[in-house]
Amino acid sequence: MESGKLDLENVECNLQEIVASCVQIFALRAKQKELMFKVEFAAQCPQYIEGDPTRILQILFNLLGNAIKFTKHGSVTLLISAITSGTNPLLQFSVSDTGIGIPQDKHQLIFDSFTQADTSTTRRFGGSGLGLTISKRLAELMHGTIRLQSTVNVGTTFHFCIPLLVPQKLNPPTLLAKTAHSV
Repeated sequence: MESGKLDLENVECNLQEIVASCVQIFALRAKQKELMFKVEFAAQCPQYIEGDPTRILQILFNLLGNAIKFTKHGSVTLLISAITSGTNPLLQFSVSDTGIGIPQDKHQLIFDSFTQADTSTTRRFGGSGLGLTISKRLAELMHGTIRLQSTVNVGTTFHFCIPLLVPQKLNPPTLLAKTAHSV
């Protein structure tokens, strides 16, 4: 990635299958910690998208992994929605937790390599501090963004947005019915 030689795929993929492939892993982790784990597809999400499923999964793994790691009790929720920003449709993945939260003054720093909210975080929870850095760079390579909202001792929501590309051969696009799954 640093050398600019990371190529992205742009293939037709099933959004529900992408999400399901990582949800199975994190549902088990959440159950082991006795957390409620919920996945929701908003009403206007297409079933098929064009993009790089491997890179989308990589970001979801980082965000869901962190959400479960930093949440002792409560819940973790993944909401997938299609939104409009200006005239551009976006696919938004929102990962919310009821975990430890991130202080306001650390919101930008946590995207820096080898940085966590404070040094005690590394001792208590482990990790290299690279997951969010990699996720941010991957999102930017896909012409997307990652942002967060967080309150200490209340929880955090990361919003990962990428341009929504629906395969042309699907006309009209197949929409996913609004679904929610809790574990």
